[in-house]
Amino acid sequence: MKTKEPHIVPFSNGTEFWNWRDNNCEICENNSNELRNDCKLKIAMELGAIGEGTIPLDTAQWIGYNGLELNAKCNMFNIQFKPVTIDYNAWRQLSLF
Repeated sequence: MKTKEPHIVPFSNGTEFWNWRDNNCEICENNSNELRNDCKLKIAMELGAIGEGTIPLDTAQWIGYNGLELNAKCNMFNIQFKPVTIDYNAWRQLSLF
């Protein structure tokens, strides 16, 4: 049986959520209008806002949860990720020697 991962309630009301989102997600370079290219943390926050107001604990820790509240700035704010190329010839190699 799969156990349910812990969730937290990061905001006391919707106004707090929208204020935090406006100061982070809306001005972040990782924000996109396409769902498949959008920040996964932003999506998790929005899904929590339209549901019970909870987000998974591991998501909150990525954002910057200190055990009591979320940081004023998201840990992933404007972080640029470099694209990774995979060498499939090395990946499919059965032995290293």
